[in-house]
Amino acid sequence: SGIYYGKINAYTVFDIHLGYEINKYLKMNFTVNNLLDHKHTEIIGGPSLGRIIMLRLETKFNKNMKFVGLVMKKISRTKQI
Repeated sequence: SGIYYGKINAYTVFDIHLGYEINKYLKMNFTVNNLLDHKHTEIIGGPSLGRIIMLRLETKFNKNMKFVGLVMKKISRTKQI
């Protein structure tokens, strides 16, 4: 019930995740969500989603502290439906 009520069609998306440990202090992860750029909606009233590419770098200063930086770039445009 509520404002976001309705049917959402079934969809399939493919994601890929790659990770590499550069050294004991630095890790890198590369992710592509929705690899084939299938336009789909996850909630009624929400935008049509496309491909998203992310590169994440994580560094540790010692075993108790870590810093995570995230760079995200959206490749396809979203469209309100």
